[in-house]
Amino acid sequence: NQIFEAAVIAIELKEVSGLALFQKIKKNEDFQKASVGIVLMSTRKEAKVAEENLTKEFGGIEIISKPFKPVQLLPLLVRTIIRANSEKKYLELKEKVVDFHRKTGKLDKAIAAVKNKMPEIGKNGPHLLVELYEEAKHYENAISLIDGLIEKDPENADIKLVGAKGRILMKMGQLDGAQEMMEKADELAPK
Repeated sequence: NQIFEAAVIAIELKEVSGLALFQKIKKNEDFQKASVGIVLMSTRKEAKVAEENLTKEFGGIEIISKPFKPVQLLPLLVRTIIRANSEKKYLELKEKVVDFHRKTGKLDKAIAAVKNKMPEIGKNGPHLLVELYEEAKHYENAISLIDGLIEKDPENADIKLVGAKGRILMKMGQLDGAQEMMEKADELAPK
């Protein structure tokens, strides 16, 4: 029920998995609650792969191994709060431009607003552009944007973009391509 700037979550919580708690926070419909900065604590070596994959999927989190000294936690908290503030700006803008587009149908103005705010919202900007194109059923524009972004760094493909491409291809009736993208997203997803 509270809004926090940052949270430190142990992976091995007794009542619920720390990863499940993290995912629940990030999926909250209230962007003020979803944009909290997260530092995950872990002692298990086998959890490292899942944690690294989770950071690729959601971004904006830090991982620290126990035991640690408070001074080691401070820079992680600073970085995660900075990223959380950027995410909050992104979510606020997303709410405004998607709502603006739905009410007015003016896609060009919504896209211009996103492009204007790119320095503030960082790597989330392309995700918002893809969402706007998808919302407006300009699927070819969305696919073109996704392909350009994936081509820049194919080894570190963004799971959100890969999943979005699969979803859009499905809407376009290109089921084989959609299945390929969804399988690729599954490979990138945390185990």
